[in-house]
Amino acid sequence: MKTLFERISSIIRHNGAVSVGIVICVVVLVWSVGCESMTKSIISPDTKKVTWTELDLEIQAEQDRLAREVAELQARATVAAED
Repeated sequence: MKTLFERISSIIRHNGAVSVGIVICVVVLVWSVGCESMTKSIISPDTKKVTWTELDLEIQAEQDRLAREVAELQARATVAAED
């Protein structure tokens, strides 16, 4: 009686091209679905890594903060110009 390993080995030898194709498909699937890429945070680049989705949220938050600062500076400039 053949062991399981011997059976699998004979199947792979008999169907070499199909076996290689399956292995390539599995590798491509793991590579494309694998872990999500990460990059340095723009808020704390030395200590934190974020995903691209989190980076987009950080960028939006920084844009909002800067827009508020610009509006505050414009308001101060208007008050100063009136004096």
